[in-house]
Amino acid sequence: MPESTPVPALGSTADTTPYVSVSWVSVGAATAAGLFLGLLFAFGIVAFREKKPLLLPELMILPVIAIVLSFAARKLIQNSEGTRTGILFGVDLVKSSWWVALVGGLGFSAYLFAIDYSVRRDAAHQAEQWVGFVLADDVNRAFLRTLEPGRRASLSPDNTAQLQAEFGPGYLAFEQADLVLLAKRNPGACTFSTGVVKDWLYQPGTTKCTFTGTVKCPEGSFPIEFELRGIEGGVKSEMAKSDLVGRQWAISFQPGQKYILQDKISRTAYGWRMAELERSAETAARGAGGFLDAAAVGPGMRAFLYQSQITPTPDPKLLERAIVASHARLWSFDLPMAFTITPDYSPYIQNQFIRHRDGSEPSAEMKELFLRTWMENGLLPPGRRIKDNEKTDVHSIVTITDIAIEVRVPCEIPLYGSGTAARGRLVMICTEPEVLAELRTLRAEASNEQGTTSPPDSFGKRPFRWRVARVESDLREVKVMPTGPGGPRGPGG
Repeated sequence: MPESTPVPALGSTADTTPYVSVSWVSVGAATAAGLFLGLLFAFGIVAFREKKPLLLPELMILPVIAIVLSFAARKLIQNSEGTRTGILFGVDLVKSSWWVALVGGLGFSAYLFAIDYSVRRDAAHQAEQWVGFVLADDVNRAFLRTLEPGRRASLSPDNTAQLQAEFGPGYLAFEQADLVLLAKRNPGACTFSTGVVKDWLYQPGTTKCTFTGTVKCPEGSFPIEFELRGIEGGVKSEMAKSDLVGRQWAISFQPGQKYILQDKISRTAYGWRMAELERSAETAARGAGGFLDAAAVGPGMRAFLYQSQITPTPDPKLLERAIVASHARLWSFDLPMAFTITPDYSPYIQNQFIRHRDGSEPSAEMKELFLRTWMENGLLPPGRRIKDNEKTDVHSIVTITDIAIEVRVPCEIPLYGSGTAARGRLVMICTEPEVLAELRTLRAEASNEQGTTSPPDSFGKRPFRWRVARVESDLREVKVMPTGPGGPRGPGG
């Protein structure tokens, strides 16, 4: 019988490559890495269009997650004995996620570090430069750095009159900032320890930084802290006519702001003596029953003040006569004081008692105006006529010369024939030789290592003899705005 023809064997329909499921851990790693790249690209486009830095450190959580999941997926696949894979559509999810997260994360971290370094470096440079202006007593340049960048572009640091006229109380308040006054009391003797940017925060269009450091001088160690504002380039300033180029900085300042951390001051013996002298002079000038209160009583009392506190050559007999007459109470209290009027009284008040702020002699018209003002109204403490002036013109200025300690105490000059007033400074001087000698010794021996945060037990107990040497003012009228009961006061709120 014929041999049968063999039937050809049919090929196997089974898949030659067994099915292996994709590791969901590797899918998670790829998702985290892809989401990181997508968000980085999207936010980067927005930041580029808005001309601002891309500061989203929160994004760094995604590459960290991707790296952790990639590592876990690799171990899981290795231990699955071929039942798990990290390849999907020909793409190795584990390796791709690992390198995308690693390279992208490191790159973005380097970008954030560069931004942080740039901000801290720029802020520290600007802050140290500003402190340098203050310590060099360059008040105008220091004040301009507190203004909005676009606003200060049109102002000159050499034009003091313009700054005073345009910014008024703001400029006056800056002149009395605690750090500015410290530099004035210690000209050429202040040093600044290199400060640091404690922290910084980016807000749309603005970077805010907090800067700290320490100023050292014969008075002691004075820790300082203040805020800087950096306006990013390309952001239009409210006052500028065009976009700002590069990051522009301004030092934060508000009237009454303190740059010195008061609770951390360490004063030397010299520093405590200076503080004691300032307090003593202020008490004599504007304390209860002090010179300014007495000067507002009446013409007779002002004549008495001339003999008792103003003239360098008082007449003790006249003073005694006035005091005896006042005790008799036959007249009002002010009238007996008129016994102290002498021929030199009016000429002295007119020609020697009034000076410009820089100490120069005023014009004849200013002298005449001041004499009439003194005879009619005297002087007033800050805030009696100029509204809120007691909050603005607050601090005294202390200077030491070879022959005297001078303390310039704020006051108001109620101008003759009007309800207005001018700002002034009552110059209190102490010429006691023993006090001056002691100050020179304390200053020479001053050491910041020996400073203390608490005053000595004798602080405020020592009496000092003060004479009212003069009034310094430009007699420029500060218009008064009427308020409620108590009479008119001044502008400013």
